[in-house]
Parts: sequence; structure tokens; C-alpha cells
Amino acid sequence: MEVTILEALERVLQRVTSEPVSKFFTRIHRDEGVQVRQKVQVTSILGDSSVTGVQIDSGEVIDARLVVVGIGVVLNTKLAERIGLAVSNGIEVDSQARTSVPDIYAAGDCTCFVHPRFGPTRLESVQNANDQALVAARSLCGEQVEYDAVPWFWSEQYDVKRQIAGLAQDADDIVVRGDPDSDRCMSILYTKGKKLLAVDAINSPRDFVMGKKLIADRSPIDLAKVIDKDIALNKAVE
Repeated sequence: MEVTILEALERVLQRVTSEPVSKFFTRIHRDEGVQVRQKVQVTSILGDSSVTGVQIDSGEVIDARLVVVGIGVVLNTKLAERIGLAVSNGIEVDSQARTSVPDIYAAGDCTCFVHPRFGPTRLESVQNANDQALVAARSLCGEQVEYDAVPWFWSEQYDVKRQIAGLAQDADDIVVRGDPDSDRCMSILYTKGKKLLAVDAINSPRDFVMGKKLIADRSPIDLAKVIDKDIALNKAVE
């Protein structure tokens, strides 16, 4: 298929990642023959019985026989609010998945909880839903367990596997291990002071595994060493 991506924002993946990662994946898709057009607004989808094209804000019409629309989802907490649960950016739960009402538990994308490393957090993630559900189930069975998992995510595009550990929102520095303009294997580290908050590992499973452990252990790292992608992350611990 001939594919064109129409991105409304200034760069692809802008909501969920840093500029070097956006730059990397834009290059990868273009290398694979995909047209990537950014800062484009769709005004209408054309066609009667079937789609024939997409019109954008410049007036241009792009021929199309198939359109995939990705606009995200809206958090639905109406049921929780109706039964009196505390709701802010999601259903508020504690580290044991308990809501503000006794004997009611919640887990997954709909919940907002205080993560011991990242503070108030709501995660739209399969892995978080699985891990948090296990805590909720064990809590319901009377066990005293707390949710303390390092968030992690993944995406596969062509032969590229992206694995993310941690959350980068509060990072004050970004370290790029590799070249987003040419490499097909690289890592991006997000740090605050000497602590690693998150790692974006692209075809770099070793950096993902080591980075996830450093985040969990809250180990201080030497930023001068981690910029060299040939140095293993565990060798940069101070």
C-alpha cells in the first residue's frame, strides 16, 4: 500500500515522547516509503458509498481508498462519580488499589494513584492494568501488598522495537545514546539530577533491562559516561 500519515501536531508522537524519538520514527517511516506530513488539519473525508479522498486545511485533496483515524479516547468516570468515588484525573486509588469508598477497588487506565517514584499518575498501559489488577486482587484477598512497579511500555514498527521504562515528564536533561539521523539502534535517557527517570530503548533490549533496574533502584549515574552507547548503563552507576 502507498501510505500517507497526516499528523495534526508539529511532530509525530509529540504527546508521548521526546523530539529525538519523534525524529527517529519520522525517518524510519520515510525510509520505508511512507509520506509523513506534519501540522496538517483534516477538514473532511470525501466519498459517497466509499472513501475517495481526504481534504486538508490547505484545500488540497489527498486520494485515498482506506482511512484509519486515530483520535484517542476520553476518560469515562461517570459510574464512579455516580456512586460517590473520589475522582480527579481518574478514579483515585491508593497503593493497594482501594478507592475512597470501603470495599470498592479499581485498576487500570481509569485510575489515578500516587506512584512512589513519580507522584500522582494515571497510566494508559496494558502492563499497568495487568500489574495493578494483581495488586487489587491480592488486596481483596486480605494481603498487604502495594503497587510499586516501574511503568513500562512497548511498540513495534517494522523491524524496530521500542521499549520504554519509567516516566519522563519531570526530566531536566535528555541524553541520546546514538544518532537519530542514521542509527536503527539507539537509546534516550531522561534524567533529573543524577537519577534516571526513564529510558527509551530502540532495538536496545540491554539498555531497557538495565535502565528499568536503575530506575527501580534509584541509582545515581554518571551522565558523562552514559552518553557513550558502548558503555553499559550499569557501568555508569556512581
